[in-house]
Amino acid sequence: MAKVINLKSNEDITSVIERLWETGEDEVYLVAAKDSALLKNIIAMKLLKREADRLDKEIILIAKDAVSREMAKRVGITSRVILPKKALEEDGEEEQEVFQEVAQGKFESMIEDEVKIRREGNLSSRQFSDIRPKGATVNKHHSVEVEEEEEKNILPVSEEEGEENKPSFLEKLISKDEPLADDYFAVDKVEDEEGGEEPAEEEQEELSEDDKDNDEEDFPIHGLANGARRIPVKEGKSFFDRLPSLNFRKIKESLKVEEVERRKYKKNPAVPFFSGKFLALFGGATILVALLALYFILSKAEVTIIPKTEAVDQSLSVTADKGISKIDFVQNKIPAQLIKLDKRRSQEFLATGQRQVNDKAKGRIVVYNEYSSSPQTLVEKTRFVAESGQTFRLVKTTTVPGAKISEGKIVASSIDVDVVADQPGSEYNIGPGRFTIPGFQGTPKYNAFYGQSKAAMSGGASGLMKVVTQEDYDKAKKDLWQSLKPALDSEFKNQLPLGLKIIDGAQKEEISSAETDVVVGSPGDKFTMTLKGTATVVLFNEKDILEIIRKKLADKLNNNDLSLVTDKIDYQSAFIDYVRGQLSIKAIVSGKLVWNINVDGLKREISGQSETAIRDIFAKHPEVSEVKIAFWPFWVKSVPSNLDKIIIKVNR
Repeated sequence: MAKVINLKSNEDITSVIERLWETGEDEVYLVAAKDSALLKNIIAMKLLKREADRLDKEIILIAKDAVSREMAKRVGITSRVILPKKALEEDGEEEQEVFQEVAQGKFESMIEDEVKIRREGNLSSRQFSDIRPKGATVNKHHSVEVEEEEEKNILPVSEEEGEENKPSFLEKLISKDEPLADDYFAVDKVEDEEGGEEPAEEEQEELSEDDKDNDEEDFPIHGLANGARRIPVKEGKSFFDRLPSLNFRKIKESLKVEEVERRKYKKNPAVPFFSGKFLALFGGATILVALLALYFILSKAEVTIIPKTEAVDQSLSVTADKGISKIDFVQNKIPAQLIKLDKRRSQEFLATGQRQVNDKAKGRIVVYNEYSSSPQTLVEKTRFVAESGQTFRLVKTTTVPGAKISEGKIVASSIDVDVVADQPGSEYNIGPGRFTIPGFQGTPKYNAFYGQSKAAMSGGASGLMKVVTQEDYDKAKKDLWQSLKPALDSEFKNQLPLGLKIIDGAQKEEISSAETDVVVGSPGDKFTMTLKGTATVVLFNEKDILEIIRKKLADKLNNNDLSLVTDKIDYQSAFIDYVRGQLSIKAIVSGKLVWNINVDGLKREISGQSETAIRDIFAKHPEVSEVKIAFWPFWVKSVPSNLDKIIIKVNR
């Protein structure tokens, strides 16, 4: 059988999972509204699926919108648009079973049977502890207005309401939590949870003579318990006339006697709370707890150990090689790193030389062929005329490749050539431009063959002019290196990895290249030099050298449980091969070998032992040279059993 659960709009995942736990069916339909909060939370849907799988239940989500069904599909939950007919029938049967109609006559018969059963069974185990006659003190919040309101609100028994949660009429009559609304009597429950009797102690006023007479009259109209539904009363013989008459006076007298008897047996505490005896017991317990705390919580033992040591003065030849990745104990080789850094700097300088010059400008142009697919040969000294009228000649014979034909169109071909000015002089130092070939003038080739320069022509000069000398070049190189080297050194050191050793002489800084825009001997008032500096260094990890020395000494002493503590290391006779990335050095190590101490093992050995026993234990450990023991507090004479309370310090 399937279970249908209707989800509220604001119902969270915890409530849905709880409802899923409570149902016993294996197949559950979850009917969700369009604005349900559960459909907007993918995480909540995943939690619901996981919990359903754990409970071995199949859940089907009923949702009308496609977005919600798609989200359910992603988390593995089956979804549908409407409930299947089978689920609707099963759900309808359950509702009919719960809300079936009960006839009025059958309802009164059920009430009478329940009253009879409770009167026979409960009179033996229950007693009315406080019944007030008319005129006694009642609930001060109850008013005549409320009583009249209640009498007007007599409602028939609804056919749609179930009977399983409706309290019986007799339960309303004797309820301990809800006093009767009428002024005639109130019933308090006298039986506790374990079945015993406990009379309710409540102040009562004496009855007047009129009230006493009224006790023996007809049973008063009863009130309603708070929140209860009033039962319609038929005309004629009241339903209350069927109950046996109650003698209020006898009940009241019996309650008074029982109340006095219970007070007789009231017991006093064995020890008054604030008596001297109590305070003495409390103080003694406090002191005992404090002493136990001092002993078990605050007690500790501190052991200071000085391990055995041996002086070391060892020299070793070692090779650091960038070609290996781990220590070679046989050949005394350790891994190395070769690091390089390049840095460039440019600066402008003045030319100081002078000479009579008669130089022609030189340059480079690109010659284009847009005429045909046939190549064209241009002989040496072929003329190229600039737009400004200067003539340049081809330095050597060149063949211009033929043009390409693509989709019926000519695509120009090109070639780079060197040219020189026809005459010396600075007027030929012209900028980039277009060149024509006067030899083709008057033919179709004149416009199809042409030249184009991308850079200016330079070097043209005549007369007495400034020139760049070798001295100018050398001085510029020296001055530029003096400014470049410190910057290169600083930047290089900042990029070196931490933890690696650099020995003196292992770092090299040099000029890699020097370039000028004006060559030596060429005319020019100034020139620009660009210098590139390179820094190179071979580094190694100093711990690798110490590990080789420790290993050799440990093998010699036949004990690998040793540590090497160094005072200093000196390096001599360094030989560096920057091409291979190798560094050969002699290392001289001064320090001491220290025997290692197993702190955790010693803690387990000395736990719970006295000072004398501890010294006997340490005497069996040759790695221990000296021991000092301190206990706290002062009266503690043995090591605590708790290892956390044992502190061992090793002074190397």
